[in-house]
Amino acid sequence: MGWLCWHCLVGRRQQPRRRDVLLRVFHALFAGLEGVGLNAHECAVTLEWLTEDPALEGSKPWTADPLDKTLVRLRTSVADQRPTTWLSAQTAHTIVAVLHEAPASPATTAQDADTLAALVQHLAEWATNPAAVPSSRYGTGWRYRRQLLSLTCHPTVLSRQGGPFHLFQCRVSATGQLVETD
Repeated sequence: MGWLCWHCLVGRRQQPRRRDVLLRVFHALFAGLEGVGLNAHECAVTLEWLTEDPALEGSKPWTADPLDKTLVRLRTSVADQRPTTWLSAQTAHTIVAVLHEAPASPATTAQDADTLAALVQHLAEWATNPAAVPSSRYGTGWRYRRQLLSLTCHPTVLSRQGGPFHLFQCRVSATGQLVETD
């Protein structure tokens, strides 16, 4: 992708929606990163989503892998306006599983729910390999996950796009204008 709109470059990071946070998680897990880096705004969205229903703390994924320390880290990141807070891939998996079990709320749009369902589906496919993608040919990294996305039995919005875009950081001036990189 040769260009990105202003929303993708800046707006999605400064005023993220729930779907934007899910896409950040998807991109990081797709790329095989060992963690997901969220800025303070994304941490605030995640924190709000995880704490809006107190019953989530009793959900099966939360019980298996408690998120109490993660909530403290998210609150600290929001309070300190940290540029990046890293969550491990396992914590990202737990957050996705917890959010998937959460009852629908007025703040969750249909697109958020669709993206979350697609993310859950692809995480399960990457773990179980139902398409029998040969690891000898594709390995276990992003090439393997991209092949599974293309061969899924139930294409999602994420699989139809063929995986995440590779987003590069850009510099922005104090007035919000893009600054050319060298």
